[in-house]
Amino acid sequence: MRGPTNYRGISFTRFNLNIGGRWTLLTGAIVFACVALFVYGYANRTADEVEHASVQKQPYRSFALYETLSLDRDALLKGQLWRFISSAFLHANIIQLVCSVFLLYLFGAYLAHRLGNLLLLLSFLICAAAGGIASLILSPTEMCLCAPAASLGTSTLCVLHFPYLRFFRWLTARQLLVPAVAIMLLSGATFTRQDFTLSGQLASLPTAYLLFRLVPYIQMVISRRRIRREIVGLFSEAQKEEELDRILKKVERSGMDSLTQTERRFLQTMSGEYQKRKVKQN
Repeated sequence: MRGPTNYRGISFTRFNLNIGGRWTLLTGAIVFACVALFVYGYANRTADEVEHASVQKQPYRSFALYETLSLDRDALLKGQLWRFISSAFLHANIIQLVCSVFLLYLFGAYLAHRLGNLLLLLSFLICAAAGGIASLILSPTEMCLCAPAASLGTSTLCVLHFPYLRFFRWLTARQLLVPAVAIMLLSGATFTRQDFTLSGQLASLPTAYLLFRLVPYIQMVISRRRIRREIVGLFSEAQKEEELDRILKKVERSGMDSLTQTERRFLQTMSGEYQKRKVKQN
């Protein structure tokens, strides 16, 4: 079973090659941010950082960009909570970046179709934050790059929603997720510090399951608020119409000079709204 094909977003079908993935504006924007930050950081390496990279001694540890945007305990204690967002777009190496891009390509559009762009983005950031917090607990002195946790978490969430979604015509989403997790962790073990920080990325997996259970309730709350806003809007429109009728009757009885300044401003506002409606209708 191939899963849904009618979804919001951009589909470059001629480039699918029977893989089964899709692009959307949101996943494309996330990928663009990740690639741009990685290229910028890589291009601005110092001579010492290049030398460290050649001997594989924490090649990305001293990047000024990563030290500014990554999740760091000292920075969080200073109130820099925005790092929970910025760290969600940072990768340690090219293998992690390629793996994240591929996972977003495979799973992002289907999850956006099921949850909507807002919930997809929130899920992406929440999974990244969960992986970062777990990594900081395991290794408080290290800086955390949370993009792998974000992509693994959103992929897990998609697998929970579409467990039998197929890629390459025969590989199910559940079968694809296991090697993706292994590749992501092995890439970190090969190119970054080999310690317990790596296992912190796995915190995004139970976080995705928790989100899977909570999403129906979140969607119900959003629907209720939308319905409430629509009802309030209808009541306010009815009140405006009633007030307009009262003012027009007053003008008919006593003329424009009998209106107060507040009534005049209200009449001008309603006149402007009616003119905008006519322009939209035309």
